[in-house]
Amino acid sequence: MVLQYDFDQLVERVVLLEHYLYALMKEHQSMIETQQQRDLLTTDEVAKYLRVDVTTVRRWIKEGAMDAVALPHTGKRRAYRVKKATLDRLLGKVLPL
Repeated sequence: MVLQYDFDQLVERVVLLEHYLYALMKEHQSMIETQQQRDLLTTDEVAKYLRVDVTTVRRWIKEGAMDAVALPHTGKRRAYRVKKATLDRLLGKVLPL
């Protein structure tokens, strides 16, 4: 009887731990996704940061001077996202510290 009670308590604790770990994993995944979203900049954000026109940024991307991720589109304009690391790397080449 005592062993069965201890076993049931152990199972209950394992189940609680599984739920806790699952919640932690979901929270961690959410934090990673949020960080990844912050690491991707729109062409408008890049243009504002570099103090150039968005057309210039788009031209740099099309000419291959700036790496970007092309998003699927249905309109007449393709949407791009630039990784913040790419922008930092480009600025490091232009403005060495």
